[in-house]
Amino acid sequence: MLPERPLMLLCDLEGTLLEIPEEGVARHHDALQRALREITGLQVMLPSDRRGQTDFTLVAAALGEIGMDDTLSEGDFELISVTATRHYAETCPADLGRYVLPGVWRALTNLRDHDINVVPCSGLIAGIARILIERTELDRPLLVGSGGYAEYGITLRNIVDAARERAGGLGLPWPPERTALASSSPENLLATGASVRTIPVACPSALADAIVSDFEQV
Repeated sequence: MLPERPLMLLCDLEGTLLEIPEEGVARHHDALQRALREITGLQVMLPSDRRGQTDFTLVAAALGEIGMDDTLSEGDFELISVTATRHYAETCPADLGRYVLPGVWRALTNLRDHDINVVPCSGLIAGIARILIERTELDRPLLVGSGGYAEYGITLRNIVDAARERAGGLGLPWPPERTALASSSPENLLATGASVRTIPVACPSALADAIVSDFEQV
């Protein structure tokens, strides 16, 4: 019999762990749009409102505006992702520590002390999300390799299941009963249609208490 898996918390990156200022949002948007134009050769415009979207759905929506959403292949999106990550890295400051919301470090330490694996869940493409995590130094407490990111075909609706598959490995997704999703965004929690417990977080300082209390019921 396999040993029981540890508890895993998928934690929304933007707004829950990090507060990304307007110039940071614009930096991401510009990198993604520049990459999309370079790879497709088309002067397309990304939607300005990314609420409820992943980078994959933003790219698909931009192509859909010109009737070409069905032409986006997995290979195309991979090239767009790699190119956008390179552009973002070139323009992004080396130290993003100011993005970390107050209370986050204490919360993550508390969760680790309770043997809860905390992994990021982000609608950003993996390369950009990892730059944010590394340059805020949150790669120390977070299990970055097991996170949920905006890969090809990933929407908010299936990002949780994709993260569970990556974390589980060997074709065995992380058990839903050992998984939860925490976010300060009610819209994100609702949009995921999550197959796991969802935990609304009022503020980072309440993150650990809310999650530890919820997990103690498992």
